[in-house]
Amino acid sequence: MPTHNLRLSPVRRRGAHLVCAMLAIAGFSDTAQAQSAEATVEFLLAGVRPGGEMKRVVDEDEAVRTVTPTTKEGVWRFEYSRSFGADKTYTMSLDYELKKVTACRYDLKIRGNGTVVTMKYDFSGARDLEIRHDENPTPSGMISIDVVGADVERCEPQKGHACEAFDGNRFGYVAASEEEIRQAFAHFQENYCPKSGF
Repeated sequence: MPTHNLRLSPVRRRGAHLVCAMLAIAGFSDTAQAQSAEATVEFLLAGVRPGGEMKRVVDEDEAVRTVTPTTKEGVWRFEYSRSFGADKTYTMSLDYELKKVTACRYDLKIRGNGTVVTMKYDFSGARDLEIRHDENPTPSGMISIDVVGADVERCEPQKGHACEAFDGNRFGYVAASEEEIRQAFAHFQENYCPKSGF
């Protein structure tokens, strides 16, 4: 085959670039649409995706927070370590497992440090996402959020306590940026749990 046949004219080259760009965008859209409700809520709660990268944050006090996802949706590990002087270190390791109850309700079981806690999240009344600015500064590289209108309960079955509404920083510190969290929340409401009118 003559080599001149392998060269594209400027018009054809622009057309080929446009086709490649459209295919790339379609690929990104398919990936976003393929993200399940559980994977989206996992990101809202922890800032990680199933099979994604580990997030490691070091705060002003040299405390290290590490969030490690697994390949399984809704399962991740959180580790915290802080040194007090030369010979004393506090460490904590918690395993998280998220279960979908309905499109808007999710149970999160937390195991570690000799206890089991279940957090119950109900997003059916969720109206907005608010960035929290508490008295305690949020560690750099993390964000503190509240989902306005969502109900959150804390349950400790082994202590025989009834589930109670959880006040304060109900979603903890999330290892993600504000833009990422807002995108995940919008995706969740558009695809799984529609925004509540009131």
